[in-house]
Amino acid sequence: MRYRVPATPDGAQERREPPTFSVVIPCFQGASTIGDAVASVLGQTYAPAGVIVCDDGSTDDLEGALAPHAHAVTLLRQEHRGVSAARNLGLRHATGEFVATCDADDLYLPDLLETFAALAVTRPDLDILCCDAQLELDEQPLGRGRPDPGTFVVDDQRIGILRENFVPGRSAFRRRRLLDAGGYDEALECAEDWDVWMRLILGGSRAGYVDAALARTRMHAGSLSASPRRLWSAQMVVLEKALGRDDLVEAERTVARSHLGELQRAMRLADLRDAVAEGRPGLRRDAIWLAVAPGFSAPTRLKATLAAVSPRTARRFLQPESGDHRAAARLPASP
Repeated sequence: MRYRVPATPDGAQERREPPTFSVVIPCFQGASTIGDAVASVLGQTYAPAGVIVCDDGSTDDLEGALAPHAHAVTLLRQEHRGVSAARNLGLRHATGEFVATCDADDLYLPDLLETFAALAVTRPDLDILCCDAQLELDEQPLGRGRPDPGTFVVDDQRIGILRENFVPGRSAFRRRRLLDAGGYDEALECAEDWDVWMRLILGGSRAGYVDAALARTRMHAGSLSASPRRLWSAQMVVLEKALGRDDLVEAERTVARSHLGELQRAMRLADLRDAVAEGRPGLRRDAIWLAVAPGFSAPTRLKATLAAVSPRTARRFLQPESGDHRAAARLPASP
């Protein structure tokens, strides 16, 4: 396997024995897929120390779906409180040195944990181990989630994690480190993984990546989020939390502020589109601001001008342009 890892710290030595892994599977209304997910974890060539399914208030027949594996799985239940709370429940009950996460509709390939264990033996300084996955949408293959391994940051992971979430979702982390960091933020509806990786890395943890697709991420069109605004809002909270730390150097604060500004502009553009669609008051002012702001594509600025002049006509044309989200990073914070 090919690894992408930070430089080995001075004095680092290989460990003699591989670490143990607990696998935590949060589940909400996942009875139709949880059986396959659990079977893929139990079928690992390097056996997990435990498999914990955290039921987040499901009303389907989850217990029946788990019946074939009941002897090998710990089932924990809670009222519906979200994925972060479900993962925290599993984290508190896990016993492995590392905790690996698996969603209820995902599958581990047989050698995922064995490969993570080999990386941990070679690089015992790493607190985060991760790999790529094969993506599927309604059972149709989409290819690897991270076809360019160079997007995984190795040189300055503190800057890298503030710039974007470069850590893939198929990951394992040192359990004690995340417990000490407070676990998952249950106030976040999404972007909870990025928040965890950011807090761990800014707290001194280092991440390593296996350049191989060792899992299958199964997505369904009906379950995909219809609007990016919810994700952007959560990402802004994550960045604001990071900016509240007292251990960031100025270069790191600059990156975090730039990314936060980018998301704010993306939200502003989304608001303008909604204002056009709904005919809200203040539409012309917002449209003029966007029309003269640098960074957006020329077609988008032209459509914003059209929105200021004739909102009814612009309704048919003001649609997202490729690259607007990234271009927003160059815009001022407010008009």
